Amino acid sequence: MGFSLPVAIGCSFANPNKKVFSINGDGGFHMAIQSLMLISQYNLPIKVIILNNASLGMITQFQHLYFDDRMCGTTLNGGYRVPDIKSLSTAYGLPYFRLTVDRLDDPDLREEMQAAHNCIIECVVEGLTSVSPKLEYDKPISKPLPLLPEEEYKENMLSEV
Repeated sequence: MGFSLPVAIGCSFANPNKKVFSINGDGGFHMAIQSLMLISQYNLPIKVIILNNASLGMITQFQHLYFDDRMCGTTLNGGYRVPDIKSLSTAYGLPYFRLTVDRLDDPDLREEMQAAHNCIIECVVEGLTSVSPKLEYDKPISKPLPLLPEEEYKENMLSEV
């Protein structure tokens, strides 16, 4: 969480003539919100995509699986609040677009988003979501679930199994 925005900035500085996309959940975006200052200050060609499901999705999934759906600090009912992303976009001088299910095929919106040098695109996702592959409690980081077929696992690992 919070990794995508700083990495997008690094990629943009390393590749100044390339467009960069940063894909974030609303929680991860909130953790790295100060990065918007650099995008704005240096007019970096970064499009920040926020998948807003109004929860800390991966942590909520963990609480669902291991804590009998006792949500604490990860959902609206559990005390989590999503910042007003449009207001944040305005504060940092970045164009803002809100993408909802009923606007997925809107050609005008698509054209505006493509034309923007940099922007924030908030994608509203209804309901709780799940993440896969995912890390399991008390399991090595090299073994996320669902497990890859053994041959594919060996082919993609840097070290011997």
